[in-house]
Amino acid sequence: FRAYFSFAVTRHPEARFLSAWRYLSAGGGSAADKTFRDKVLGRYSDRRALLLRLRAEAQGRGWPRLLDWGHFRPQHRFLGPGRDVCVDRVIGLEELEGEFGALSARILGAPAPLPKLNPSSGPKPDALDADERAMLRDIYADDFALFDYSPTP
Repeated sequence: FRAYFSFAVTRHPEARFLSAWRYLSAGGGSAADKTFRDKVLGRYSDRRALLLRLRAEAQGRGWPRLLDWGHFRPQHRFLGPGRDVCVDRVIGLEELEGEFGALSARILGAPAPLPKLNPSSGPKPDALDADERAMLRDIYADDFALFDYSPTP
């Protein structure tokens, strides 16, 4: 594993949460996502209620473990144990377009264009308010710190 170049793409926690909320509220892309929406997200009256639940879980309280569901799991937990990151390079999705030429050249031997697959369609969710952003900073504190994301003002 260590002999090969490895990388991961992360996303700003606020944008990632809004995307996951929208995607899963619409039923997601699989039967498991639809079941999650129907049986789990349906318990929460709105986005704020879900954030309160996620924050309680991040503070060590409560069940079910929603932060174990891939769409809500802290990103650093995909990349190694604890706060260890076991890849050579972490690139923010926000920087990927500018970095992709060099990245593809390293992996493929020549620069390649970045394909745009699975773009979102339909109405975007309402912007986060200050309380929601504060909850996300609490829930995903390690992601903000490890990947050098700044909270949205």
